Amino acid sequence: MSIGKVSEFNVKTGNWTLYVERLEMYLKVNAVKNEMWLPTLIAGMGDEAYELLSNLTSPIKPGDKSYQEVVKILQEHLQPKPSFMAERYRFRQRQLSGETIPQYITELKKLSKYCEFHSTLEDNLRDQLVCGLRSDVIRQRLFAEDNLKYSVAVRIACALEAAERDSAAVEQAGDGDGLGGSGADSALHAVTSSTSRARTREQDSAPRAFKGREHGGGNALYCSACGSRYHRSDDCRYKKFVCGKCKQSGHLRRVCPKRGGYTGNAGSRRHMYHVEAAECETPSADDEPPSVESQTELQEDLHHLCLNSYKPVSLTLLLDGFKLNMEIDTGSAVSCISKATYNKYFYTRPMDKFDLVLKFYDGSRIKPLGIIKPEVRYGNITKHLELFVIDGGTTSLLGRQWLSELQIKIPTFHSMVLDDHFSNNNLSLLLDRYNKLFSGGLGRFAGGKATLRVREGATPVFCRARPLPYALKDRVDAELDAMLREGVIEPVESSDWATPLVPVRKADGGLRICADYKVTLNPVLLVDRFPLPRINDLLVGMNGAKIFSKIDLSQAYNQIELDNSKNLTVINTHRGLFTYNRLV
Repeated sequence: MSIGKVSEFNVKTGNWTLYVERLEMYLKVNAVKNEMWLPTLIAGMGDEAYELLSNLTSPIKPGDKSYQEVVKILQEHLQPKPSFMAERYRFRQRQLSGETIPQYITELKKLSKYCEFHSTLEDNLRDQLVCGLRSDVIRQRLFAEDNLKYSVAVRIACALEAAERDSAAVEQAGDGDGLGGSGADSALHAVTSSTSRARTREQDSAPRAFKGREHGGGNALYCSACGSRYHRSDDCRYKKFVCGKCKQSGHLRRVCPKRGGYTGNAGSRRHMYHVEAAECETPSADDEPPSVESQTELQEDLHHLCLNSYKPVSLTLLLDGFKLNMEIDTGSAVSCISKATYNKYFYTRPMDKFDLVLKFYDGSRIKPLGIIKPEVRYGNITKHLELFVIDGGTTSLLGRQWLSELQIKIPTFHSMVLDDHFSNNNLSLLLDRYNKLFSGGLGRFAGGKATLRVREGATPVFCRARPLPYALKDRVDAELDAMLREGVIEPVESSDWATPLVPVRKADGGLRICADYKVTLNPVLLVDRFPLPRINDLLVGMNGAKIFSKIDLSQAYNQIELDNSKNLTVINTHRGLFTYNRLV
């Protein structure tokens, strides 16, 4: 009787590495002979996995391969080894708010798997742990250690964090003002956007500092209008607010002397919610700003007015390797995308829940589905920024937070400085005269079409489509759709020539659709040889020049159209045959 069992492998959602580890443990515990490992794997992997394996090993049958070869083939297809430089970048950038130190350490170990640190693994884990801490107190304690080892750093950091947590719980339980009254359930929720844990604790204790001030204690700086320890009441923006408790001006409800502490209905649950965002709060004279006892959700202003007769000002950014056109909205504090955009481009990123309410210009409110932090690239600036997902939204909005973080200057973007000799009419004339230069989209070379010639007697080669990694399938579909929209390719029903598609990752994280013409067209293609000039010849020709220019054509090859010889360029994809209308 066998011990345990191994289920079928799910090609779409399964982890091949973990599946192989479990299978090998099953084979060892049941003393299965080595020559039976491959038959056992094939018999138990399931129909879908076996069909995939057959396609990958074709024309050789999977049973004719060794166990190690089959495992390696599926490993390279389902979980190709990532770039160790990219993995190290993710390792260095890993940081998440609201995460405990043990959780942070676990994620660092997971991310270090493909970083190839080898003998320096513990040193890198120690360095990243210290640099990624949000608590300055714990970091300073680790800095004080000589010859700090990774295990010692973990022990000290976890102990100090636990001590902070226990100390806060004891202080909360002993506070006579009633955060944790007898028989009542109490909860402290702290959600921060860009501040350290130490600062959050200081702000949580602001009301208690107010009471200490009444009895002669407190710090040198204290604001009686809002309870802050960082400025005086004369400099406070809330000094003219009307208190919601006593209806007198000069202070907020949370520091009102007539409140008598944090109280609630007898026998009810008492909760304190503290939600903080960096420079996002926009109070008005009519609305008292959110306080820790009366406001459980932070409100952000989300202004978006649209007139169809005026074209919006937009900007294309690179998000997780995808080009996304976003409408600039300086009235919006945050940046947003629709649920459809999330499902199309960012479905692999988990969505974090966030208690934030967005407020439109007319005062109506909408709660986002969640928040993600994609890698955003603009020029030479790359950052992980907060992006809110809205249910039912349409336009992607670029808000003030991103404008500031990416250093996007509105006055210099999408604008021209006009003097007295250059009016708007002159600009319109230029734009109309050279409208093709400003139309956007893919350009077209007007000097004729390119012709592909093959050697006389060349035999057409037809290759079937190669299987795509499931992780890239949706991105390949998106690229094919974009090429169809721009007229670069078009579908065909049949062809004598067919070249397999090859997706290639670009340096910026995007995807380029290529074809393996070296196995079909290139060996029989007649090539016009052009003698490229040497650098010395070019420099001699530039002697005496005063004005230099650079021409960089976007998608230069795709700007040249093909004549009827385009039938030679047909590619075979998982969606069928497509022929190129332009050079590739």
